[in-house]
Amino acid sequence: MSELPSPPFPLPTRITPCSIVNAITEVRFQTDQSPTVVPGLVYSAVRDRFPKQAELGQAQIPDAARAKMPELRYAPTVVMHGEFLSLHVGPRGFFLGMGSREYPGWSVYREMLAWVLAQLRPLKLIKTPERLGLRYSDFFGHPLQTCLQIDLLIGGRSEIDQPLQVTSHLKRQNHICQVQITNHALLESAQGTKQGCLLDVDMGFTVDPQLFWEQAVSLFDQAHKVQKEMFFRELLKPTFLATLNPEY
Repeated sequence: MSELPSPPFPLPTRITPCSIVNAITEVRFQTDQSPTVVPGLVYSAVRDRFPKQAELGQAQIPDAARAKMPELRYAPTVVMHGEFLSLHVGPRGFFLGMGSREYPGWSVYREMLAWVLAQLRPLKLIKTPERLGLRYSDFFGHPLQTCLQIDLLIGGRSEIDQPLQVTSHLKRQNHICQVQITNHALLESAQGTKQGCLLDVDMGFTVDPQLFWEQAVSLFDQAHKVQKEMFFRELLKPTFLATLNPEY
């Protein structure tokens, strides 16, 4: 009799130290509003929780030029600072990112995303949502081969211990994932410069425009679940996870 596959192990609720150095929840959209007024409209709606704002360098580039450049088309032009998170806003999108503090947890992101969307809905700013995205960046102060279930063979020989950057596009359920892994990466911190492995997973997905306001937050919940499963069950080495004091 063939053996039944073993059930997947439970996912940790926390690891210590937390490896997350940035997390982003992003909404890209089409709008009928003039590109120059979008950040101001958003600020007027969210200033209670994001009272401080500053202009970013991309704001100096004319929108007509930015719109033709894929790397800048959705780039924010203004950042608004809140207590735990920052709201980055451009003419065609916005995202919530970490402030100067440590990762506050998914519940904080989820609550703030729901609040921001509730403030923006009356403005009728978002005509058609184009892409929703959930992105996590994790840094480990160890070599890549110690942390992740990744290898790179050239001529049948592993080169995973060399300085490298690898990008792969994967599909997980209804999500398109861009996974980028950098070995010998450098991280600037209050404790100085650290060298290690940087893992960046950007998970994109879409929504029916007619159901955007009702389904957006639940779709982010689903993406978070898929990304968490991918992180713990596919990318992180079980032996390395055991050293991170996982809590269940």
